[in-house]
This record gives sequence, C-alpha cells and structure tokens, in this order.
Amino acid sequence: MKSNLIEFVSDISILTLDDEFTSESIKLAIDSIKVDEIEFTKNGCFITFDNLLNVNKLHSKSTNYNQSDFRFDGVELENCEMNLLCDINVYIIDFKIDHIEIWNKLGTEMNKIPIKYTLKQMWKKDDNKILERK
Repeated sequence: MKSNLIEFVSDISILTLDDEFTSESIKLAIDSIKVDEIEFTKNGCFITFDNLLNVNKLHSKSTNYNQSDFRFDGVELENCEMNLLCDINVYIIDFKIDHIEIWNKLGTEMNKIPIKYTLKQMWKKDDNKILERK
C-alpha cells in the first residue's frame, strides 16, 4: 500500500477499535493488511481488504463476544479543504479488518483519500481522542 494510505487506514483502525481489541493485535493486523480495492462513491468510499492474505486476527479485550463479525463506528473525519465531514465504519469479519466505509455528511464528492485530516473519536463519554495529520 502507498504510505499515506497505510497511515490513513492505521489511524482509522486504531481510533475506531480502541478499547475493543488489543493494541498489539491491531498493529499486527494493520502491518499485514492488503488492500483489495478502493471504490469511490458520490459522497464517500469503500476500502476493502483481501482477507485471504490478511493472516493476523484481532484479539478481543472482552471475553463476552460470542461472534466474530462486527461493525464499529464512532470516528469522524474532517478535512475543510476537501469539504469533508465523514462518518466512518470499520467492519470486522472473522476477527479480521474486512472493509472501511466512509460517508461524507456534507454531500461533497470524495474522489481521493485525504492526506491532511482530523479524526475524532465520538463514542467515548470522556477522553475522546483526536488525531491530526497536517
């Protein structure tokens, strides 16, 4: 993967999966992840990964999970230059990062992955993390 795409996927995954899976397993999953396709829609994109090649599984921090497929949300992407304010969903299938959905709430077309952005955790009650790439 191109370095800015790796950084982008890594930033999203770390903030979205924070407190759900071990940081070590998230890092290992990201380090071995292979992008299958990036599909831009009118107001967002899908980034899908090749799970046959992605061998590292995520390890849950909770023992209460009785399933291996999840959808996590709660991270927002902002880029004023591209007029983006996006909701992000990360889909986990068989404890592997399967795909990421990005939807621009402002309706502006998204036709490339931003290099500069702000990611905000929106799901915690306190201590939401913010990550900025400038």
